[in-house]
Amino acid sequence: MRNNNNSGELSEDKLDSEHISGSAQRTQGVIGRKLSKENQSQVEEKHDSDIANDKTDDKNSILTSEYAPSPSYNKKVRIRLIFVAAGLWIVIIICFMLYQQFFSVYECDADSGRFPCRDNSTEYVWSSRSPDKMDWNHAAAYCRNLEEGGYDWRLPNIDELRTLVKNRRTASDGDCRVSEKNNCLASTCWNWETCAEACENSWKKCKEYYDGRYSKLGDGRGEKVWLWSSSKRWEWNKRDSAWRVGFESGHVDSGNTDRSYARCISK
Repeated sequence: MRNNNNSGELSEDKLDSEHISGSAQRTQGVIGRKLSKENQSQVEEKHDSDIANDKTDDKNSILTSEYAPSPSYNKKVRIRLIFVAAGLWIVIIICFMLYQQFFSVYECDADSGRFPCRDNSTEYVWSSRSPDKMDWNHAAAYCRNLEEGGYDWRLPNIDELRTLVKNRRTASDGDCRVSEKNNCLASTCWNWETCAEACENSWKKCKEYYDGRYSKLGDGRGEKVWLWSSSKRWEWNKRDSAWRVGFESGHVDSGNTDRSYARCISK
């Protein structure tokens, strides 16, 4: 009896095991079919996407080939660009040369001889010296009409002109009293010791040097150079006289009918 019972129990266990195994297989089959459908759907979507991309690439390729410039066209464009670049460089060079000629200014140097020039100690801009000597009226007109470097020129007053003197008491920081700024333009402002120290109280005794030693700009080298100022002398009988500077001796004097050079100033 016991053996029969045991064999019955084994048969039931076997049936349960087979039932479970079958259920598992069916479940796996269902899952497998679902996965297969999903994979197939993904494959189909990828395939459709690849086809669409291929069509887009073909379309772009066609458009590119239709509108792509020919080699001869590219050559013409390069030539035009070269000409444009060359033209721009020419314009830049011309503008630079015009600037140098009309608007640039050199630093004043007695040895360079380049004008117009700027005296950095005063910020005054000086023109080249007039080619000829002239009386005061013509000197004033010369500076008004001068076209040099694009500046507005005029005759310097006596204070401005004295800034060009060096190594003498007539320099701007010296004690010669002749000055428009200080309203001292009469003969009483002038004396031998301070305004004509090289002359020893006599014009005949003036010591003159022709090496430009008394001029910041080299005036007086090789010749006698007097420069006019715009400052008139204040005397009723000297109304037509104006003050000037002689650079071979560095002294200040006045005159009108005398012929002297003009060097113009601009600020």
